[in-house]
Amino acid sequence: MTAEDRLHQALQGILGKLDLDLAAASRLTADLQDIVAAAHAQPPTRGEVALAALTLDHYYTSLESSFEEIARVIDGALPGGADWHRALLAQMAGEDPARPAVLRSSTAGLLRELLKFRHFVRHAYAVELDWSQMAGLAAGLVAVHAAVVADLDTFRAFVASCLAAATGPER
Repeated sequence: MTAEDRLHQALQGILGKLDLDLAAASRLTADLQDIVAAAHAQPPTRGEVALAALTLDHYYTSLESSFEEIARVIDGALPGGADWHRALLAQMAGEDPARPAVLRSSTAGLLRELLKFRHFVRHAYAVELDWSQMAGLAAGLVAVHAAVVADLDTFRAFVASCLAAATGPER
């Protein structure tokens, strides 16, 4: 396999990963909208609150999966250390010599709140989840998702243009 073949395969892989993870994020957003809508009619049950928390967790994780792939393949390295999740998000909001920023800083700020919540959910197992403390985050996911989709569509176009340039007329 030539270097051009590997580059082609890597760029195709990133496009496929973005498609897969954005589709998952869209499904999770729709699921959470249903929970939020039902919560307007009556307070959510403990199980619905737990499902909303898990959905928010999975939403961020689906995006982080693409961010890891971009960091590995395009940037050449994942951040390390105890706060690597925050560092990865910051890395996606910054430019790299090989790529433009994946996320606008405003979108990264919105995602930072989801990352904090995910950390809380995963580590505060002895604490009862409180709908009033997460209702705003859950209700705001639609706006967050719209910003994420816009940013990742822009980045996807960048990757597609790189792929077209790498492919050339002979492919």
